[in-house]
Amino acid sequence: MSPELYVGPLTTYYDGSWRVTEGPLVRKEPRPEDTKMVRMAVYKFDEKPAKKPPARQAEIEAWRDQINHEFGSVLPSPLVWNEASSLSAAASPDFEALKLWIASLDNPDLRVKSNWNALQRPAVSTRMVERFSHIFHAPDLWLPAKFDFSIETSDPKGKPAVLGSTISLLHQLDDLNELSWKASLDVVEEWNLLLPGTGSSLENAARYSFCEAFLAARHACDAHLPMKFDVE
Repeated sequence: MSPELYVGPLTTYYDGSWRVTEGPLVRKEPRPEDTKMVRMAVYKFDEKPAKKPPARQAEIEAWRDQINHEFGSVLPSPLVWNEASSLSAAASPDFEALKLWIASLDNPDLRVKSNWNALQRPAVSTRMVERFSHIFHAPDLWLPAKFDFSIETSDPKGKPAVLGSTISLLHQLDDLNELSWKASLDVVEEWNLLLPGTGSSLENAARYSFCEAFLAARHACDAHLPMKFDVE
């Protein structure tokens, strides 16, 4: 099962307190294990949590300030978003299905085979990998800003991370749609209802994952919020 793609303030993500928002995204209720998981990452096993939880919003904003300080000379404008926002959502795209579909654009025989999960991805041209870099080399975090390069730094927990742009991802997904289906937004939203099962064709799996990724990226851009795969 592919990891879920979270959209929303990073404070809410690292607290594990994901909320439901309106829109045709796959919704996720807060899970008790989310909060436990985050606390385990923050506190050592031999220490008791502080009486008051850390001021995580301030920590996230300080991390963002540090990114702006380090990379301000290459960013077109300072990174800014509302860490107090109550908007958050989750989607479930399988980027492997999208990679296989992109490979099939040069290898049409892949499309006629059933059970896409059993397919092995052939070599993909460097041109296509670069064209859809945010799919083939998905960053650890997408931030709500316009830049077409990757930033190698640390995430809010101090772990090595690659940062990308929500706008660049959305542009690449628009490009993939234009190259593949030229589907309207209404049609794309209908693909959300066609959850691919065992033996599903590659195109059905790709359409479902495209819908999930596209709606998540669109929501992230419209709400001007970060996006992250839930792989903590």
